[in-house]
Amino acid sequence: MKVLINGRYAYETDLEDVEVGDEMVLPGDLPGSWTGIVTTLEPAYDRPCRKAIGLSRRREQVQAEHAALAQVEISGWTVGQTISKRCDQCGKERLYVVEAVNNLGRPTSLKAAPCDCGAPGRGTGLGSAESFRHFMIDPAW
Repeated sequence: MKVLINGRYAYETDLEDVEVGDEMVLPGDLPGSWTGIVTTLEPAYDRPCRKAIGLSRRREQVQAEHAALAQVEISGWTVGQTISKRCDQCGKERLYVVEAVNNLGRPTSLKAAPCDCGAPGRGTGLGSAESFRHFMIDPAW
C-alpha cells in the first residue's frame, strides 16, 4: 500500500492497518530517520516509492499531543518567572527560571539549578514556539 506523508511525500508500507493521522517512521536522505503524519491512503502517485520503516504512533496519540500542545500559553512570560517541571531523573519538582524572552514574551532560554537528587543544572534554549510547547508538555525534556 502507498501512503502520502504530510501531504507531500509518497511511501510504500506493508502495514495493512495504517490510518490517516497515524505517525510513521521514514527513511531520511542522510543517515537517520524522520517522522511524518499519514495524510492520504493510496495516493494517485504511480512512480516507485521508498519503503516506510514503520508506525510510531496511532492517530489518537498524535491528536492527544496536538491538543495538549495547543493548550500551552506561549506569550506573556517575563524574565525571572519560574516554570515547574519534574526532574527527569528523580521525578521531584524542579524550577526552571526564564532567562530570556522574545518580543512576544515567549521564553527563548531557561535554566534550572542542580536538583537535590544530583542531576546537574541545565540550560535550555528554545528557538521556536513549537520547541517551547514541547518543553512544557514533555516530561523527559
